[in-house]
Amino acid sequence: MRLPAALLSTFSCCLAFAAASSASTSIAAPQRESASFPYRSTMALAGKALYRYRTLVTFTGVNGLEPLDNLTVDSAGNLYGTTSNGFHREGTLFKLDTSGRFATLYNFNTNVTEPGADAVMDSAGNLYGTAMEGLGSFGNGGIYKLGSNGVETVLHAFSGGADGDLSFSNLVFGPNGDLYGTTSLGGNTGGKCGPSGCGVVFKVSTGGNYSVVHAFDYADGAQPAAGVMFDAQRNLYGTTQFGGKTGYGTVYEIGTSGKETVLYDFRNGADGGQPTSSLVTDSQGNLYGTTSAGGKKIQACNVGPTTGCGVVFALSPSGQETTLHAFSSQPDGAQPLSGLLLDAHGNLYGTTREGGKSIYGGTVFAITTSGQNYTILHAFLPQNGEEPAGAVYMDTRGDLFGTTSAAGKGNGGTVYELIPQSRGAQ
Repeated sequence: MRLPAALLSTFSCCLAFAAASSASTSIAAPQRESASFPYRSTMALAGKALYRYRTLVTFTGVNGLEPLDNLTVDSAGNLYGTTSNGFHREGTLFKLDTSGRFATLYNFNTNVTEPGADAVMDSAGNLYGTAMEGLGSFGNGGIYKLGSNGVETVLHAFSGGADGDLSFSNLVFGPNGDLYGTTSLGGNTGGKCGPSGCGVVFKVSTGGNYSVVHAFDYADGAQPAAGVMFDAQRNLYGTTQFGGKTGYGTVYEIGTSGKETVLYDFRNGADGGQPTSSLVTDSQGNLYGTTSAGGKKIQACNVGPTTGCGVVFALSPSGQETTLHAFSSQPDGAQPLSGLLLDAHGNLYGTTREGGKSIYGGTVFAITTSGQNYTILHAFLPQNGEEPAGAVYMDTRGDLFGTTSAAGKGNGGTVYELIPQSRGAQ
């Protein structure tokens, strides 16, 4: 999840197909759902390594730098992702196939600058994403399409006005086939929104027909830094990093009628504050996510306006918020920025950008939806990457895949895999 540099100062903010370079490792073929996974039975094995870590890609600058978001998977199990820097210093879009071959699919340039999040794929193999800068005469970023034939198309260029500005959001396909996302700025201006605006929820067709679904006014939230999700009833849910009753962010719902409702206002106390994550839901309608602040007020986590190490939370359909875990930096991690993965057994998986074995290392963790058995699956050290800012993805064998935004052998981040020890050596 990308965040504005002003909000998290520790973040650094020509169509070309490159020849694929061989890699020495292979990956399992991921699928969208996890049919079975043996983690629940081993969750309480404290002190034992439940996973083996493997670096799949090391970023060096030539092949990209600083991947800051999630991975996308296609129907064949190939992985796709973005980097925020590298080559033209404007970021890349890459592919890692199931045999371990890495290829740069697109080098962002002065026309399409710095991808704001991961790209989503349609059934025809076209990729869609957001860019933070460039795109059109305004230079405020926008929404792009990279066709399966390698041709890049601008679907919408943000003007910086009512239509939005500066998107860090991934895109999701809605029930009607349109793409939905958010911008952190633009929309309503003035008052607490200031001259830059409080951000919007938008939709855009694959043909480029763009419209604003909702413009935030601070009272109902401000500056969303994450994408949205839909439930089975076609209601849309998301988070805002700021705004609401206390200014520490909200969880909101937009019903099928288009009406927006604030479901919860964060207080930056034990309940958390400043959520930058998207949400997941279970079959009972409970929502799960993370906050980047609030929770335990550990000194290592109190940086500038941000206080607290963040939490994992659950929100019931009645609006009851429960803190499932409050982070404490070391050893359990701090500042989760991304959303959670929910498996078929009721286990949640996520990452923290900091904490773990070192202040700035980061972790991969798991916890049940009832808040039990919090477990560190991996704590990062410089040699294998640090500061994971994106969520993890699970394949049918229970392997977890993700990215780190820093360190690694090339000092530019990594793509990694965590393999359950229960599978034995490969």
